[in-house]
Amino acid sequence: MMHPPNNHHIFQAYVKPHKIINDPVHGFIALPIELFKIIDTVIFQRLRDLKQLGAMYYVFPGATHKRFEHSLGTAYLAGQWLHLLKVNSITLHPEIKEQLTDRQIFLVQVAALCHDLGHGPFSHLFEDCFVKTLNLNFDHEVASVELLKIINKQIKENTNEEFLSETEISQVGDMILGKIPKGETKHYLYTIVHNDSSGIDVDKFDYLARDCKSSSLPIGYQFEKLLQFSQIRKEKDVYKICFDKKEAYNIYQLFHTRYSLHKEIYSHRVVMAIQLMIGDILKAADLYFKISDTLKQMQSEDCKIVEEAYIKYSTFTDSLLNEAFRVGSASNCVEELKEAKNLIERLYTRDLYNCICEIPLKQDIEKEDIENIISSLRNATEKQYPFLKCVKHSVNFGKGKHNPLVFVKFYEYSDTLTNLSMDSISGIINNHNSFQEIKIKIFSTKKLEELEKEEVISFISTWQRNNVSGSTEVMNVTPKKKVNNSTPRSKDVGSATKKLKF
Repeated sequence: MMHPPNNHHIFQAYVKPHKIINDPVHGFIALPIELFKIIDTVIFQRLRDLKQLGAMYYVFPGATHKRFEHSLGTAYLAGQWLHLLKVNSITLHPEIKEQLTDRQIFLVQVAALCHDLGHGPFSHLFEDCFVKTLNLNFDHEVASVELLKIINKQIKENTNEEFLSETEISQVGDMILGKIPKGETKHYLYTIVHNDSSGIDVDKFDYLARDCKSSSLPIGYQFEKLLQFSQIRKEKDVYKICFDKKEAYNIYQLFHTRYSLHKEIYSHRVVMAIQLMIGDILKAADLYFKISDTLKQMQSEDCKIVEEAYIKYSTFTDSLLNEAFRVGSASNCVEELKEAKNLIERLYTRDLYNCICEIPLKQDIEKEDIENIISSLRNATEKQYPFLKCVKHSVNFGKGKHNPLVFVKFYEYSDTLTNLSMDSISGIINNHNSFQEIKIKIFSTKKLEELEKEEVISFISTWQRNNVSGSTEVMNVTPKKKVNNSTPRSKDVGSATKKLKF
């Protein structure tokens, strides 16, 4: 049977039976047909209406890709990586041939496929700007596991056949959560999708490639090469994934690509302003859509209430914004949506919140201290400047203030796994010793006149000098623009015109 060529030169493990999908990032990819029992469900299809980058679409028009295609790509990479690991590792550890069965590979692919089922509207924005500000108990990975349980139950009811056993559901859930069961020796199975140890997993491989492509940011590393030069090695009776020592710089570039995306795309000041606006829109529309009530019901001790709440939650998508605007704009508009409708109108007409200044903090500051500083600043401004919002802004390489390479296992020639020495790491990264930037960004929910803005910045600067030790001066991120009203001389215009020949 002839198969379409894959755009990337990864070992294409065609599983029979399978379906071929033309993916914009990975080319023609093969997925086991059994996965489509999950894909072709209402709960999974919801991912078509969840933008991967949430509010970033309003700043970067190309950022339109959805959680749906990311999930397919992640499932594909999980299968490819495990097949490669099996081929690369059986010479040194022949037992892996029997240990890593086709069923085990399939279960990891299920975990990869379903790892984002639980995301709310506008992805991470939902948790950062809605859930946390209302102090609700919610985690999208836990929600992913619960929604997979419901899908599994629905498949059994529709086909009268068991899809995943209770033991397999538990195992897949641990893979999604990145939780290695006590006494488990096959650690690699639980770090393919979600790796809390090194931070290197198929979720990251796919979203870095997909997000870079959609935002036109160059991707600075080769994940295909990392897959090829990885193995399963045994360390103290535990089987772990490790990488060829020669790939250390490639791995550093992986983390640097992540840093660049956070620095230039995810944390763009206008993106953050829009995220705050959409968070306020969701809170304003909460009484109508009953989002927070649904999240609370998901914590009930009554299994029936929990399942019904999760099914209702699975209807919440990015379309909530359009629905709130449509209902809020009707002649018989319900009172609960008036504030949301006005905010959406501001969003659509580009009357956005503004980032007016930021306070840089020390990179080694503790998380608790940051929260205390933000809380203190909010208390200091809430009476005089109730229109201000203070937000923590952290950009790092994936491991906070630490060097991410320290957490990666490498192999060279022997069977022994090693971590890179600090001397080796310093050579790789040109003595770069700062892996984290932390700032507090201050946004205004209303337009400020220049004098009013200067007054606010002056107030925050005085507060900062008196309350935050070790930080640099408050930075005005939107300085007053200089307007040049002078008319260029005719000869300058002529010379400029001559240069613009095509």
